[in-house]
Amino acid sequence: MTHVVREIISHQTDFFLTGKHKMKPLTMKRIADILQVHESTVSRTVKGKMVQTPYGLMEMKQFFQAKLEGHSLEEASSYTVKTHIAELIQTENKKKPYSDQQIMTLLQQTFGIRASRRTIAKYREQMNLPSSTLRKRYD
Repeated sequence: MTHVVREIISHQTDFFLTGKHKMKPLTMKRIADILQVHESTVSRTVKGKMVQTPYGLMEMKQFFQAKLEGHSLEEASSYTVKTHIAELIQTENKKKPYSDQQIMTLLQQTFGIRASRRTIAKYREQMNLPSSTLRKRYD
């Protein structure tokens, strides 16, 4: 298990030093190849295990994130994209919330991340964040 944790720390250094938005794509297969073990061994090693990070307690499996395939100017994991989406929604004008299309444009302009509008909608729904029409405040 220590070998797996060392490889995770080695790969996710930016995450540990600068924040959640810097998590890089990482697969269990990549760790398995580095350690010369089977992918299922890595999977069993991380299953149900937690790790204390500067950002709280996290499941080890959270460090394994897929790359946003073919859409990214910089290497970005789905976790990173979700973090940016949540930040944009948190800081938006509640009287005029961002549409998924506007979030897509902001991600590209601000963070250099290209994602389709459908991907934005999918990630927003996975985080239980409502659509712009449901987020709108009329006060």
